[in-house]
Amino acid sequence: SLYTISIKDGAGPLVVDLADPLVWSACASGHPTFPCGSAECDAANSNRFCWQQDYGAGAEVDGGDGGRDCTSTARPCDPVTRGRCAPGDLTTFAMSANATDGRNALYPVPFQAVGACSPDQLLRSLPASAAGVAGFRRAPLSLPAQLSARRGFGRRFALCLPGVAIFGDTPIHLGYYPPDLLTTVAST
Repeated sequence: SLYTISIKDGAGPLVVDLADPLVWSACASGHPTFPCGSAECDAANSNRFCWQQDYGAGAEVDGGDGGRDCTSTARPCDPVTRGRCAPGDLTTFAMSANATDGRNALYPVPFQAVGACSPDQLLRSLPASAAGVAGFRRAPLSLPAQLSARRGFGRRFALCLPGVAIFGDTPIHLGYYPPDLLTTVAST
């Protein structure tokens, strides 16, 4: 069973993958990229999923002025086969999640997330409507870590599959269960 969340603006939902360290999705041509040595590429390298750096034609590795800059790439991996990985540019995605009071969705909160472009072959094993993967592993570029760092949501997230993902230090009330689940659940 694969579960998805609708979080990427203008695209289909993303498959939730608890083992993946990053967000990845199809990219439009002309998408932004990150240079080698950027904080984003360093964060990707800290978990060894930014394994490759592509140098443009005529680029000099030593930083000379003879060519284009070095661009960071990451290697998203297929959550279904767990064996197929492919390089893709490290980029940003426009996303949006609903704010909540713990019981109700209130209003959309837009944000940018750093992730990797996915080659078409990785998208083929996902559900037809899915646009990519939202990684939830404890890593600097996972979706929960980015929401915590960029939006100040707090370092918690809760999943109640198939329908709810809650990020941050908000109360969590599911259905008619009376107490805030954060007071009764040991970890989320």
